[in-house]
Amino acid sequence: MIKSLKTNKKLYLSLFKAVVPGVLFLIVLFSMFFVSSNDKVITSLAKVFYVDNEVELDNWEISTVFYDSTVNNGQTPLTEINWDASDGGYGEGETRIITVQINYKNTNVVQDYNIGDIEIRVDNLINNYKKFQWNCSAIVGANDSTHVGFDWNYKVQRIDGVSYSDPDTVQEEYIFTNANLIEEKTTLEGTIQIIYTITPAREVVSPTTVDPYKIEDYNDNCRVEGVIDISSSLGDKNGNNSIVSNIVRLSYVRDYVHVWDRIQYTVFFPIQKDKLYSKDMFGDNPDDYIWVLFDTYYSSGNSQNIPIGVDP
Repeated sequence: MIKSLKTNKKLYLSLFKAVVPGVLFLIVLFSMFFVSSNDKVITSLAKVFYVDNEVELDNWEISTVFYDSTVNNGQTPLTEINWDASDGGYGEGETRIITVQINYKNTNVVQDYNIGDIEIRVDNLINNYKKFQWNCSAIVGANDSTHVGFDWNYKVQRIDGVSYSDPDTVQEEYIFTNANLIEEKTTLEGTIQIIYTITPAREVVSPTTVDPYKIEDYNDNCRVEGVIDISSSLGDKNGNNSIVSNIVRLSYVRDYVHVWDRIQYTVFFPIQKDKLYSKDMFGDNPDDYIWVLFDTYYSSGNSQNIPIGVDP
């Protein structure tokens, strides 16, 4: 009898050890089937992560290219642009249309994305326009205050207390969010374009708000140059878990030529012919002196700019 009890005890213990892990597995599996995120019920083992963390685990691809209006009429994708805007003068330069295009793709979406769940970010090409002395503007291929009908919304940014609902120079990057529901198991592919119109600005002797860039005094030439690297990224609406594209590069240089010429001019000082009655350095009686009337002038060299179509 005692032996039988010991045998049964061992049997129950073995069964307990075998059953408990299975029960725990079922509990974990049951929980995994009902994980909730963003008011969704995820019902697949492939979706046990929160939606906001799923972007980087999905099948997204993203890349960035340039198009330059001076290269094959803007029809050839480029990863590098070398722009020398020098023209031998310092007037307004030749305008170029440079397009930054973001290519995105997903061949098998693993989950649903609500409107606004995904953000695409891209560096703003004209954020540093003052350094390059550009007059410039941008148009985006997305829904903003003046454009509709696109698959992506331009995201309003608030900078220094000002809301920017359209692309401008002040934003360091432009942000786009999906304008439509993206459903599980779908395939999608598309582009977002930012079209920049860039004109090298002229330099002037007396800057204004319209012409803010000043000619360097007494320098016959100056150089403006720099490099801008652009990339894009795709991630969740909080800017996390992003996948990052390749980098495209714009190298820019312009030599401004503004020759200064030294010219001679003469300055005449008219003489006041009124009688002098008193002067601290003289005595009190002017009649004690002999007075001589003469003309005088001052001749000197002075540097003067010879502008091209601009009054100094």
